[in-house]
Amino acid sequence: MSWFSDWRLKMHRNGLMRRLKNERVERVPGTFATATTFGILFDRTLPTSEAIIQEYAEELQKQGKKVELLAYVDDKERHAEFEYKHFNKRDLNFFFQPNVDIVTKFAAKKFDILLCLFTGDVLPLEYVAAISQANMRVGRYADDKVHCYDLMIDTLANEDLKYLVKQADHFIKIVNAPRK
Repeated sequence: MSWFSDWRLKMHRNGLMRRLKNERVERVPGTFATATTFGILFDRTLPTSEAIIQEYAEELQKQGKKVELLAYVDDKERHAEFEYKHFNKRDLNFFFQPNVDIVTKFAAKKFDILLCLFTGDVLPLEYVAAISQANMRVGRYADDKVHCYDLMIDTLANEDLKYLVKQADHFIKIVNAPRK
């Protein structure tokens, strides 16, 4: 990477940290059984991710959960064919921060659980997770992402999205669940 890209990334992180310091969110994690609203963030750049996420969203809906999706696509095209909300590089400011209404509205929703279902480092989605008003934010474990998630899933370097979804589903069902 060039010094210029490094500087932009540093400014992104500094701006995010400043924002998080000034905005305190009271998180009230519940249980999977009591959760009714779910937000799902995912990276639509990989064509296979859409089917995996759609299948999981439908599974949650069958369990009576209300699910809202937001995808990021790492391109500058408009995708009118998508059935869900999405944003891309055109919707980012100079410091890689999303600056469109759909992202602002999504981040402001008080989801019971926000599932961040992407396996790589996706700066725009991590930004949305960090500023989200959700009661509990769940994502893949990384030492430098503690500001993004309340529950982190260690995938042991497994980059398979199906594996992450399976692990996230397992852990959200046991976290704060009543003991038998």
